Amino acid sequence: MPSRDRGVQLLHRMFQSIGLDIVRYPPRESMQWQLMRLFQQLDINCVLDVGANHGQYACMLREWGYRGDIVSFEPVPEVFESLQRTMAGDAHWRGHPWALGEADDELEIHVAKGDARASSFLTFNDDGPARWGDDHRVAHSTRVPVRRLDGVLDEVTRHVPSKRLYLKLDTQGFDLRVVSGAGKRMGEMLGLQTEIAAQHFYEGMVSFGDAFNRYHDLGYAITGMFPIARKHDGLQIIEFDCVMIRTDRS
Repeated sequence: MPSRDRGVQLLHRMFQSIGLDIVRYPPRESMQWQLMRLFQQLDINCVLDVGANHGQYACMLREWGYRGDIVSFEPVPEVFESLQRTMAGDAHWRGHPWALGEADDELEIHVAKGDARASSFLTFNDDGPARWGDDHRVAHSTRVPVRRLDGVLDEVTRHVPSKRLYLKLDTQGFDLRVVSGAGKRMGEMLGLQTEIAAQHFYEGMVSFGDAFNRYHDLGYAITGMFPIARKHDGLQIIEFDCVMIRTDRS
């Protein structure tokens, strides 16, 4: 074993003996580094995880060291059951079996195959299966409850003192509907993360230019853009996560 590796292992054992650990610091331009820095500087203590699926995003935050509150929203019944199992044992992570949107309602959601991550209220087109196969096809549809964020925000965060909110959106083309349903309470979201597509996989999606303009009009500025997926040639980006902060935050 190289002497450098032995030295690293020795340091690990030394720190672990006093209850500490050594972890590799993330690359400066990675989303992990950006979110760690953003959460620290904005003192974020509650993440609203909209479109939680099985809890992948929240688990990622925990792996990255975030220990504040998480409130997840996942409307697909069988997926919410899985989310509940993932949340079990984490006292600072709660979930609700609703979608968020622009009106209190009950809407039909198209549940995708695979892990149901591609599920959407919007109609699927043929571009998704061409890129991701059967995981981007509809398995079945079901009606689910939808709530406005401004109507449930106090209820779902009442356990969080001195709220410092970060809004994560991953709703497969429905993000701006969630924002509309937040109304004036969007002003309480110190930061947000939204999935923006350069290529549309659902009918009726907002263009990425219009999406940027809407967030700008709401008082947000971009702090990072992180590719999620590319075309098969590995060159053209087809969707990315966009992290933003309020320009008038306090």
